[in-house]
Amino acid sequence: MKKSLIAGLAAMLVWGGGWPGGDAPKAQASDTMVLKGTVRDFQDSHPRFREMDRTGFRAGDAHRKPVHAGKDSPAISSEESFRQWYNNDPKVNESGPIRLSLTSTAQNPALFKYESSSFFPIDSQYFGNQNRSHNYHFTMDLHASFTYRGGETLSITGDDDIWVFINNKLVIDMGGVHGAVSAQVNLDDLVLNRNEVYSFDLFMAERHTTQSNFKMYTTMGLFTPYDPIPEAHAGEDRTVEADSPGGVSISLHGGKSQDLYGDALSYSWSWSEGSAEGVNPAVTLPVGVNPVRLTVSDGNYSSTAYVRKARLNFLERTDLVLHLIDKNTGQFVGSSGLHRFDWNIRKF
Repeated sequence: MKKSLIAGLAAMLVWGGGWPGGDAPKAQASDTMVLKGTVRDFQDSHPRFREMDRTGFRAGDAHRKPVHAGKDSPAISSEESFRQWYNNDPKVNESGPIRLSLTSTAQNPALFKYESSSFFPIDSQYFGNQNRSHNYHFTMDLHASFTYRGGETLSITGDDDIWVFINNKLVIDMGGVHGAVSAQVNLDDLVLNRNEVYSFDLFMAERHTTQSNFKMYTTMGLFTPYDPIPEAHAGEDRTVEADSPGGVSISLHGGKSQDLYGDALSYSWSWSEGSAEGVNPAVTLPVGVNPVRLTVSDGNYSSTAYVRKARLNFLERTDLVLHLIDKNTGQFVGSSGLHRFDWNIRKF
């Protein structure tokens, strides 16, 4: 099976000019700051999920996710088992969106806090509590951006594993199964330029069955820069031997598709002679080479619809979309375009 190229390009070629849903984001000026992310639930039988050792990893990848550190990681049985912690895999985890609301403090309106000494956001959900008083076996990742002004601070308290990346660099490492511990960061100690926008990524794992604490205090003006288009993953190319000239029955695999904020996805498959719905549909394909396209949607954005719209607008000479990509991290930064200009001049 061949994943459609248009799905692979969706992250760079979609949306009309400007930010989806309105103007460019600004730091919230209210007394509440909302962080968005994904929570993933696991069975307690997941490899090494209850081990006491520290996990090993290195800096985030192009998708702003922690990466397994290989032989330096005694607590993780394999790179694949660690990848499952912060990526959707229907064989081992169930996922959904999570929103954390930080509130400003009366003493310092610029200081936002979230405090919980009983942090169990998915009790009785997904795989359930597994005969315990709480659902202990889960991971959470939060993603945001901020404009560095100077003087910002960040303090985190929690158990078990907690890692924080700023500008895709590790700044807090509290990996391992442990009781509540704390770490602080003064952003003036980092190599940041004032008035520039940087990424913020937080990852945690609740692996043991005694307690769950999560507390966060920060003066960073965190905001969610955009609602990203979900990433379609139709699996690897496959060669299947047909039992008859009438075709072959196979199961398609879209389970590795994901949405950065954990929104529920719908799956639509299409090929020259048919279509199917669902994450892993059973289909019959004719003998021969069959390019199969997977389109996933989170209800707001589709991995192919916006590509088609942007291309059509360009062909009609009504719009030219420009996307801004950080050349160092590969991350989508923003969107602009040439919306009102003379196409006949061919210069701008």
